[in-house]
Amino acid sequence: MSKSNAATKLDPTPAGNKTWQMPDTYVIIFFIVMLAALLTYVIPTGHFDVLYEVTNGAGEEVVRVSDGEMQEFEIGGSVYTVDASGDKTYVLAGEEELGSIKKSKAKAVDVVTDSGAEFKVVQVYGDYQTEGQKKGIKNF
Repeated sequence: MSKSNAATKLDPTPAGNKTWQMPDTYVIIFFIVMLAALLTYVIPTGHFDVLYEVTNGAGEEVVRVSDGEMQEFEIGGSVYTVDASGDKTYVLAGEEELGSIKKSKAKAVDVVTDSGAEFKVVQVYGDYQTEGQKKGIKNF
């Protein structure tokens, strides 16, 4: 038996046929995190407009209030207020709070008053607003 035959019997794969092995899980996670970090430099920063739609019992839009604003509206002869200027959005009848929406959670408030007035305030998201700036890693 020659030297070259002994070498080929010990090597299970011929020199030109290397097999691919799946990388370790930590390597995959590392590259996913690096890709996400690099994408924060490419994708421009921005946010969605937050709006509050008030609809009457028939589903018709009565008023639309932007985040940070306060607006009054009338349904069934009574005046109500949507106050979106603070940490929460409040639905008020005079000074009385009828309901609230936490701004970090998208949800709705159904209101039925003693006088029979019925309406709903729904938090909706509008257009994506961006200035096209691409600086630094975004804070979520």
